[in-house]
Amino acid sequence: MFMGSVVASMMAATGFVVAGVSRRAITRSQRCVVKVTHKEQPDDAEAFAMRTVSTMASAVLLAGSLPDNAPAYPIFAQQNYKDPREATGKLACANCHLASKQIDVRLPHEVLPDTIFKTYIDIPCKYEKRKQPLADGNKGPLNVGAIAVMPEGWKLAPKDRLPKPIKKEMKGLAWAPYSKEHPEIVVAGPVPGSKYSRMTLPVLVPDPSKDPNNPFGKYSFFYGGNRGRGQVYPEGNNSNNNQYFANAAGTVTAIDGLKVTIQKADGSSSVVECGA
Repeated sequence: MFMGSVVASMMAATGFVVAGVSRRAITRSQRCVVKVTHKEQPDDAEAFAMRTVSTMASAVLLAGSLPDNAPAYPIFAQQNYKDPREATGKLACANCHLASKQIDVRLPHEVLPDTIFKTYIDIPCKYEKRKQPLADGNKGPLNVGAIAVMPEGWKLAPKDRLPKPIKKEMKGLAWAPYSKEHPEIVVAGPVPGSKYSRMTLPVLVPDPSKDPNNPFGKYSFFYGGNRGRGQVYPEGNNSNNNQYFANAAGTVTAIDGLKVTIQKADGSSSVVECGA
């Protein structure tokens, strides 16, 4: 059961039929759903079936900046949005990261109560080659960030219960709860994309015998990933990861850091500030 992944095929495992989906190009308004369908169990598997929690993962494949490079800051969303997922399904990250590029999420289709399972979040890109302007105007490596929105009661696996193989796979990646009110939502980043193009997220499954709010059944998960800095800051001003245009016709007479001075035909000057 723990070896299930998002694939474009039908798989039968211990009496369960797992329906998967193929990867496809998406936008922020689309999502990929992994359905888990229960099948009649033989008598000798009935006890196992009663202990199994089936999950349905809805992966919102979200956006990063196409011109790659620079850091991604989940802290901006944490400071400005009590809940990072809108009623429409849009994640708060997409308010600053305006471009779209798919991610790939893989996780089990069925899990047992009070156990830990792994979720792989792949954020593919040519991190060794791509560069992007940093806040000071220099070029630097591309960083990545990710967010996972789980149902209430599901949470990040505690460190003292993590098996050594999972710790090794995480490569020191630190996930953190989105807020005290939402421990079921976790974020990571900014971290180097060259090292963490695949992120491993360990999740602790709730125990229905102890938590009546999480009975056996199907659950939805939402994931987002971004590459590099966004095009807009939370205050609404543009970053320097954008195209900038002259606000007047004339001649460029000075460049002072991010400020460009244009002299107009009538002798007056206009200054364009190219982000930060």
